[in-house]
Amino acid sequence: MIPFVQQLLSSGLLLLFGLLALQVWRRAGPVRRDRATLAWGVTAAHFLVTGVYATGQAVLAAAGWSMGPRSALFTWVGGWSLSANVARGSISVLFALVLLVLLVLRRRWVYRVAHLSPVLLAVAVSLATAAVLRMPSINSAFGMSTACALMSTVTAMLLMGALLAAVLNDSIDQLLWLSLALYALKETLSVSLFAIVAWWSLSPSPEAWHFFFWVSAALGAGMSALAARRLRLAGKGHHVPALFERMYTLRSPVT
Repeated sequence: MIPFVQQLLSSGLLLLFGLLALQVWRRAGPVRRDRATLAWGVTAAHFLVTGVYATGQAVLAAAGWSMGPRSALFTWVGGWSLSANVARGSISVLFALVLLVLLVLRRRWVYRVAHLSPVLLAVAVSLATAAVLRMPSINSAFGMSTACALMSTVTAMLLMGALLAAVLNDSIDQLLWLSLALYALKETLSVSLFAIVAWWSLSPSPEAWHFFFWVSAALGAGMSALAARRLRLAGKGHHVPALFERMYTLRSPVT
């Protein structure tokens, strides 16, 4: 039962971050077309979609297990859980790509895509789940973990590109930058963790999943704390600078 509790905790904290990010975006009021605010909106959309999906899956799995490993509910959830994990990994790639494009390009269609990101991500995760269900090679612990390791690699690389772009053009505030940096760290660590799970699935050991969920929960808690701080500052009307914005006012003592 402990892995289900860990899964619920880690997914619940990411959902909490999504809810806080949504409130930050809403507090922006009429400035929601600003690129920095749109980045909060796209981030909120991603973590709400994946958070609701993952948390719902964790709740159903825990309920099914409590009824018995042979219960109809647990069997049903087990039939699509691996596909759901891969589908969530695929829309993480999509989220990172949309974010990177938003922070790099100044095109009208990019802003439209950002505004439509909740619908885009929800449709994408549904289609991805249905598609993966038709791929027997992925519907195994080894196949799922291998696919997720590859997608975490791509997600981490795209997020690092987005973070670099944000530094170069001051396109997001420092608290969102730090939150996304923690998420990039999570995805980077997930590459190794999913690889461990993939190979340990050939000789099952629960320690791999325990470690994976504790790391996810810790980083999710850090992201939520940063979003809560950003929400408090938004409520007070305080300006949150970009990562290195304060350094621009520094002057060298040498003339």
